Formats: sequence, structure tokens, C-alpha cells
Amino acid sequence: MERRPLVVIAGRVQELPLGDSLAGASSGGEEEVAYSKRIDFVTDDQLYRAEAVPGSDENSAVWRIRKVVLASDGDVVETWAGGDANFDKIWSNRETYNYI
Repeated sequence: MERRPLVVIAGRVQELPLGDSLAGASSGGEEEVAYSKRIDFVTDDQLYRAEAVPGSDENSAVWRIRKVVLASDGDVVETWAGGDANFDKIWSNRETYNYI
């Protein structure tokens, strides 16, 4: 029987789908780990982005969420829900968090 890979995110053990692994993950730059992703375009210059382990429920506290604001001068500002990139936020509650 093939076992599902386990990963610890924000102190919680979660199973990855069969066939997934953390092989090739790096600590620099964008992660190479496959995540489920969500993007919510709020306006032309503001959006929310989130990642979680594939198969995660949008109402579970297993997401990391950031708010992206595009300034008129072309600058991009990213802030994190709760001020951190921990996988402990709920995607469905993205508009209620404080972004720092």
C-alpha cells in the first residue's frame, strides 16, 4: 500500500496527495512545492493571493494569504494576513484579516 507523503505546516501534520512530494523544494525564491492557489481580484489594483496544500478546504485554517496592491506608479506592495506567511488562515475570511 502506497503511503501519502506527510508535511508539517504551521505545526499541523497534513497529507499530500498520492504521488506528490517535496522533492526539489528550495529555501530561496518562490517555492517549487505544488500548492493549491486562490486569487481574488477585488479591483483593478488590488487582489488577494493564497496557497495551501492541495485539496485544502477554503473554510479551514490552512492557508497563507497575502494582499497585493498595484500603485499608480507601477510599484507592487504585498502584505500578509496577520503580518505573517503562516499556513493558518481561512481563505473564506480573507477580507476580515489585518494585512501587515
